[in-house]
Amino acid sequence: MTPPGGAPAWGRRQSIITQRRMSSRGFVGVGGVGPSSLSPTSVTFMTTGSSGSTSPTSTERLLSDHSHTSSHSAQEVAPFHTRIDVQEFSEKDLQDAFQRVGGISNPSINSNSRNHVPKWAARLSGSASPTAGTYNTPRFGRALFSRRTLILVVLATASIVSICSIINTTLAAIAHSDNSKMRKGYMEGLVDDAGKLKSAAVHAVQGLAWEFKAKPTVYEPLPISEMINFVEPQETLRIQLKQGVRYLTALAYGGHANQFISIGKLLYLGKLLNRVVLIPTLLPVHFDAPPANFSDFFDLPRFYHDAQIPALEFSTVKSIGKPGSQQNEGLSCWSTQEVTVGHANLQEQSLDVHNIWVDHWAMPQLSRGLGGHDIAFDSMRMFDFEEWARKDWIARVKEDMLPQQSENFEGDKRQNLKVGFDPINTPPPDDQIMCLDNTLFLGPVMFPPAFTGDIPLEPAVPGEGLSWMGATQFIHFTQQVEDVADEYLMGLFGVTSPSRIPPFISVHLRRGDFKEFAGLTALEKYQAAVNRVVANLQQRLDDPEAWRGPGKANFRHFGIPARKYQVLTTTDEPTGSPFIDEVRALGWKVLDHGALNTAQERGGWWPTILDAAILARGQSFVGTDRSTFSHLAGLRVKYWHGGLVDIAV
Repeated sequence: MTPPGGAPAWGRRQSIITQRRMSSRGFVGVGGVGPSSLSPTSVTFMTTGSSGSTSPTSTERLLSDHSHTSSHSAQEVAPFHTRIDVQEFSEKDLQDAFQRVGGISNPSINSNSRNHVPKWAARLSGSASPTAGTYNTPRFGRALFSRRTLILVVLATASIVSICSIINTTLAAIAHSDNSKMRKGYMEGLVDDAGKLKSAAVHAVQGLAWEFKAKPTVYEPLPISEMINFVEPQETLRIQLKQGVRYLTALAYGGHANQFISIGKLLYLGKLLNRVVLIPTLLPVHFDAPPANFSDFFDLPRFYHDAQIPALEFSTVKSIGKPGSQQNEGLSCWSTQEVTVGHANLQEQSLDVHNIWVDHWAMPQLSRGLGGHDIAFDSMRMFDFEEWARKDWIARVKEDMLPQQSENFEGDKRQNLKVGFDPINTPPPDDQIMCLDNTLFLGPVMFPPAFTGDIPLEPAVPGEGLSWMGATQFIHFTQQVEDVADEYLMGLFGVTSPSRIPPFISVHLRRGDFKEFAGLTALEKYQAAVNRVVANLQQRLDDPEAWRGPGKANFRHFGIPARKYQVLTTTDEPTGSPFIDEVRALGWKVLDHGALNTAQERGGWWPTILDAAILARGQSFVGTDRSTFSHLAGLRVKYWHGGLVDIAV
């Protein structure tokens, strides 16, 4: 039924969601219904069920309310929005509410007309005007209070940090004063106090951010079905090769660091050749453990997301064979190691564990990369591209029985073949799946920057080449590894949450087999390198705009001078060694896996993996000369944190 004037009937049960804006002239009216003196605004009506409203639900509760009747000037009312839920009302109830609201915004209305109104109408008017009553929606009030509190905390902390920055700048000027008393009084007192205040503020922000931080990003799974025929591992490699898709794989080589670097170069070459990379299974070297999959420790979905290089670990294609199982297929691999080092890589276990035997094939002499030793990536690209030249080379290998141990050998050349080669009885490498016996000896062709600009570019560090920049830098540790690293770091520094882990300089003290390989580095040389890093880091903290580098966006200022950064070391020195005691005597932390029983509790791979993950957390880094493990740690620190890198020499 529609009453005269076109107004809808109000007698049915509804919920009204009303949005009003207070202007400098007072309260804005509702939908044009009510006293003509009120300005119209929008009203939305919708039929709903119970919403848990605090509105009265019986005529007994529609009592007059005198507690909120007060007059206020229109100029006192501030603009704001509110949301009110009303479940039971009639046309008269609304008219009473309009009358009360009109009285609040217009003191000239007789006060008697603002008494004797339903309680829900009083609540409506009280909620709608911050000066007429209290906010009677508890959930809204708590949420508003929480948001305001958080904003105030953040603003206050930011203000403290800014003030302390000004103080530090002023004190820096005082430091250059000729007045020694002033320097002593201020620099020994206020500088430390200001630094502590700023540090506390920064830690407060970090702690707040940790409490509210988002969950770790979960990346999309790899598109396995687009890369191989079957999602589940199969009995043979050949069954999995998808028509029209080209593949690239290699043998693992060396210890963990060399295997990792080789995989990074393999991934970069796969990017250049547009081939799907089959990552070799990791082999335990220098410790007792079973072979491991790459994804046990490294985030392969994240790598694919960041680098856009299609790659699968070999176990996805063909599972690791059971103990005692027999090899059921072979794979011919180009010997990059023979053409660079002089003999094939016979460390074939990474394919042996998948029941695949390896046949090595000689490669032609290709152009070398930076340093003149490693085969240039560009040469490998041309080798893959020039199909007819490659076929001619295969014919020559068969005819000349390459590679020969001695160039001037006279007799049956088959008797002079190098170990691992048999071009007569083995098939040549496949075009669809290119296999290399060692990718560690691939290298870049690089040129200096076209121009340097006014701001100097930080120097390159060992191992920083095209493969790192184009592929390896995107290989991050899994969340599980990062969580365990947090656990160890909290224990070392005696803190209760990851946000409280202090900034530190990481140091890799390589010992063990280096005694015979390169000689042990004296502890004093590590100390000198740490001192250099501290000095250079302080310059970076003092003038963060005075340098350029790939990790600059990740560089952080913790509000304390570099000399107060902790020093954390990892080492393969055995537990209880006098050398470890000497390191601790310097005040440096030592990650002692022997004392922590890491291998016994977590497995043989974990000491090496945790060393790598924790060294990568350093805000700067000091490494051991000629250690590829140090090279990787330095690159991670430089690119992931914008840190300084130095070598103890």
